[in-house]
Amino acid sequence: MNFAGTRRKREPVQLDLTPLIDVVFLLLIFFLVTAAYANGEQTVIPVELPQGTSGDASPEDEQVTIVVRGATDFVLQTASGATALEGDAEALRVALEAIHEASPGASVFLRGDRSVSYGTVMEVLDVARTIGFPRVFNVIEE
Repeated sequence: MNFAGTRRKREPVQLDLTPLIDVVFLLLIFFLVTAAYANGEQTVIPVELPQGTSGDASPEDEQVTIVVRGATDFVLQTASGATALEGDAEALRVALEAIHEASPGASVFLRGDRSVSYGTVMEVLDVARTIGFPRVFNVIEE
């Protein structure tokens, strides 16, 4: 018995790269689409909306920005303009109460200077929330 003649040669192993190329291509498409949305390059589609005759038109809520420049130095920015306030938080409270009476649904945005202590910023946030503004935001910019 001669088994040497019946031996078959093994074929070399070949790696199929087609699935790997498909996955890399899909990842490339995903990152390109994601990058377009991350940069704000969104396409706006113009739409003409129908007008309704029933229902109440809701007025735009006013936006109030409180700039805290120091422990006793505040600036109130509204749609009508900016008002500088010097003094303690009580002067700010009086001004915010007047704005709340005129526009109870106003949004309050707080911008604090880097040099202002955390306690002062929290005091201003507390004043705005206790007056009753429904939305009070602390704006943090990088």
